[in-house]
Amino acid sequence: MVLFAFLICSIASARIEPRFGELTHISDLSIVNSPELLAKIEKFAYYSKIAYYDAETIYNWNCGEPCEKYKGTVVEFVAITDHENQAFVAVEHSRKLIIVSFRGTRLEYLKNDITDMLVMPVPYSLYNGAKVHRGFYAAFKLTFTKILPHVRRLLTDYQSYNVALTGHSLGGAFATLTALELKQKLFSKFPSLKSEVITFGQPRLGNDKFASYAEKEITLYRVIFSNDLIPHIPFQWMGYQQIGGEIWVKDLDIPTKGGTVRCEAREDPNCSNSIPFHELRLKPHFGPYFGVDLYVPPPCNCMPNNLAAIFSQGNGYAI
Repeated sequence: MVLFAFLICSIASARIEPRFGELTHISDLSIVNSPELLAKIEKFAYYSKIAYYDAETIYNWNCGEPCEKYKGTVVEFVAITDHENQAFVAVEHSRKLIIVSFRGTRLEYLKNDITDMLVMPVPYSLYNGAKVHRGFYAAFKLTFTKILPHVRRLLTDYQSYNVALTGHSLGGAFATLTALELKQKLFSKFPSLKSEVITFGQPRLGNDKFASYAEKEITLYRVIFSNDLIPHIPFQWMGYQQIGGEIWVKDLDIPTKGGTVRCEAREDPNCSNSIPFHELRLKPHFGPYFGVDLYVPPPCNCMPNNLAAIFSQGNGYAI
């Protein structure tokens, strides 16, 4: 999705800075002021970031601040697929929690870019009439096959544990698809199990029937930062609809006084959809989400210079 968005931005001529104070009325929204929910968003932003590190770093849990913050986490498995996607399965024994985290797109990996560009929807196997992004669905299946045995084993060994799935961008799409598949194929065997999905900058994933199915089947916190472009593609005119449950980080300076709001309705015009399309940017795609910058530099110097400039650390998101 990032490459798809980059191509869109490259041909767009408008460069109008958004004026967030004029975009919506706080009275129309549900203000997120729960310390528990805000802490949950921060925590899983860190877990989503960790998925961007190389497999050895994740296995050894030596990625610096994110790993130090959750140093009791035990990594069980890191999956790397033929499509160059990556995910890890870990356990927080102190909280009786199994975590599955999915990496987003790495632009330096050609197969990731191809996955993002295959946008035409295809039938979704779990619900009649539902359709999903062709590239996401194909790549998800390869990842799911690798992680399923490990999640099954952990749930068998720790039957009182719950499951949380997370991911950024493409990783958010994988987390959502995986949660739906696990509920259908595995979670029913553990009636007391609770699961939830926390995603960041997740693109649109399927059509209206898929969105309706997902809203009924899973608990989803779909977090968007500022005027991030990625959650607004692929386009609605292509048959796509975003899943409900949006949490919009509108203003980091006042997170509990209207700066972070929640919209339950799908494609709610009071949340990030209130921003005109020409005011959306790639700049905020990696956050920060309550101080967590999700960008992790690639393990090689193989990204083209113009793209590397967009996704450099700090304030380097140029588009």
